[in-house]
Amino acid sequence: MKKFIQKIAIVTALMMLFSACQDDDHTFGDINTPNGLEVHAVLQGEDGSNPNGDGSGIVSFTATANNALSYKYIFSDGNTLSLQTEKLRKGLLSTALTLIP
Repeated sequence: MKKFIQKIAIVTALMMLFSACQDDDHTFGDINTPNGLEVHAVLQGEDGSNPNGDGSGIVSFTATANNALSYKYIFSDGNTLSLQTEKLRKGLLSTALTLIP
């Protein structure tokens, strides 16, 4: 019985050795760089009589780009925000914005 278990162990080890030695195919496919970035900003309360909005500092951003999976908003105060959606509503007082698709 002991020799039978040893033979089974050897056969199992050999099977594992040969089955683990195949090449893996790691391909990504086409990598498409985002392009055509457009950002639209709307101040809350902006109208004909209030061209600078209602003073709340809330701005709604809509970003669109071809082949974009997510959008990264970088604010001049050091905060960043990554979103997989095109829309962002944020209270801004005196902050600049950089957007990376």
